[in-house]
Amino acid sequence: MAKRSVDQWNRLSDAQRKRYVAAGRTGSLTGTAGLTPVQVRRYYLEGGDLGGGRGRHPGKGAAPVKATNASSIGNATSEQVKQLRNWRKNRAPKWLPKSQAVMGDDTAAILSQIGLQPKNWGEVTITANDNGTYTMTVTSKRSNRVAKVLLPDRDSVLEVRNLFNQNSRRELVGKKEADRLDKYWSRSDGIAWQIGFDIRYVSAVTNVTATPTPTGRAFPT
Repeated sequence: MAKRSVDQWNRLSDAQRKRYVAAGRTGSLTGTAGLTPVQVRRYYLEGGDLGGGRGRHPGKGAAPVKATNASSIGNATSEQVKQLRNWRKNRAPKWLPKSQAVMGDDTAAILSQIGLQPKNWGEVTITANDNGTYTMTVTSKRSNRVAKVLLPDRDSVLEVRNLFNQNSRRELVGKKEADRLDKYWSRSDGIAWQIGFDIRYVSAVTNVTATPTPTGRAFPT
């Protein structure tokens, strides 16, 4: 991506710069939490993708943002954990699993911030970060929108993988819940949504084309 000038940075409104700095702190800007204002500025000038810091609203049904951000970096308070539990029970999008066996509240809350229905997901890339977290990037198949969320660890990545794979979902939940999830991860004719799925690790790149149908693929090691 083309680099930006210092003048472009200086022309940003104070509110927009604060949003970028906040997104750098929580990890939603680059996928790495704890960036300083100086690092955020450098990322901007080097032409980094700004989709995670534009202040987009996640949309209806998204989990509380502060509680989600705190949970994604392991700093959630007991009250924030309770907020996410209540959100999961009463207000979570229907395409997310209800069962803790498939996905914990923290991962479900993170995915809710994407703000797109799975049927509109074009490609999903999960990239390992040096600090042990993973950046999940979702591109829309209907626009140039890009959403980035931060998965805290490999367990969270496994939960996302289980959500995509119909066999895994059916092994972990009862028939009623499995049928409900199939409804939201398939077209009206029952055919699974086609979503490109790519998991990238620090030492290697594993390219997988995954859909919410049985693939028979083992999760890469």
